[in-house]
Amino acid sequence: MPTATADSAVAERRCDVKLPFMIPDPMTGEEEEPPEMVLVEISPPNEQGYCSFGASLWDKKRRVEQAKKYGKLVIAEVNENLIRTGGDNFVAINQTLAVDLTGQIASEGIGHRFLAAAGGQIPFVFGALLSKGGRSIITLPSTATTRDGVISRIMATLPPGTPVTIQRNCADYIVTEYGIASLRGKTIRQRVLELLGIAHPDFRAELEKEAKRLYWA
Repeated sequence: MPTATADSAVAERRCDVKLPFMIPDPMTGEEEEPPEMVLVEISPPNEQGYCSFGASLWDKKRRVEQAKKYGKLVIAEVNENLIRTGGDNFVAINQTLAVDLTGQIASEGIGHRFLAAAGGQIPFVFGALLSKGGRSIITLPSTATTRDGVISRIMATLPPGTPVTIQRNCADYIVTEYGIASLRGKTIRQRVLELLGIAHPDFRAELEKEAKRLYWA
């Protein structure tokens, strides 16, 4: 379902948002029952006739096996542009809505407003971080235009109710039109300085003031 359609349907309470548990319990193997139908993307077959699940291999394969186990319908759609995965140096590039100064990444909504599901962002990020030499890159414009004017997408803190799609522990590279912030292995203060450097210049002074108050006053 397109994001705009999903946003309207949720706002009008014509549908709900299912938040799948992305990783099964490794100790008990417990898993949730799949929906009635599972739709997955696959790559075109190679010379040997094998298709790839792409960047979210570990998640898609588990969901297909789970659906078959419960006798659910599985539909595989061939995407000519889907990358084939299986190796080192995997790079994942995703977009987001906002990032706070500690590296929390919000891609599903701002505040209590639902805008999009997490989709494949979580598997892509984990896939990159688990790949030898892999990198996760999150991109966003430095600002957004709202009914109240222009705001910074690099925020001192995320608004109350905002879902955190990617935890700050998993933040790697954040990119805006003003540069690249490298967050992996950095302290809170180092992360703040990195992110201030890629915020829009019009908002840096206020963000720095808030950072000093919140994180090292």
